[in-house]
Amino acid sequence: MKQLFPLVLALLFVSSCNMSDDYYELGSGFNYIGEGAESHYISGGDIAHNTLIYGNVLSYNSDGNFIIAEQEPSREEYKSEIGSDLGTSYYRYHDFIADSAEWKRNWPVKEIHATRQFASLYTTLKSIGLSLENNTADKEKCEIVADSLLKMQPYYQSIFRHKRNYWIIDKKSNIGYGPVDSLHFTQQCKRLGITLELEAHY
Repeated sequence: MKQLFPLVLALLFVSSCNMSDDYYELGSGFNYIGEGAESHYISGGDIAHNTLIYGNVLSYNSDGNFIIAEQEPSREEYKSEIGSDLGTSYYRYHDFIADSAEWKRNWPVKEIHATRQFASLYTTLKSIGLSLENNTADKEKCEIVADSLLKMQPYYQSIFRHKRNYWIIDKKSNIGYGPVDSLHFTQQCKRLGITLELEAHY
């Protein structure tokens, strides 16, 4: 449950662009999505490589090679998004165990591998009575587990260690640098030859 969680949710994270107030394509499959006061995030990447940034993204910029972002992390936003991802992953894993043969015929090996790794979290969610109805009670249970993960996972602890975080995403290698403070961000930009300036978009 400790190390496999980010990879699984990364591959199963889904964003609804049609429901977004703001949506900008950043290239290489990355997008900036704004939904409401604190729901501004970078999607298209994955948690395992530090290329998925939940709210609240305050400013960002991109070119053909990099994305840079400034974030004021919102615990409630993370809890909500991770809770939603847990529910999606739970239903997906249920489908997988119900018909693994169909999955092996139609899904990429990478996604099958990640879905299999969700087994321990599936067991945890099932043990607290999560159903397949996606009702209010189910959402509350997912958020309880999400809140626990935020408190236990070193990765999330590092995100909430500072009021402001800075991120760099190398779009070509799908590798992210962050969360870091402003000093390390400036140093990393200089080391990578990044001349972009952060720009607020709301």
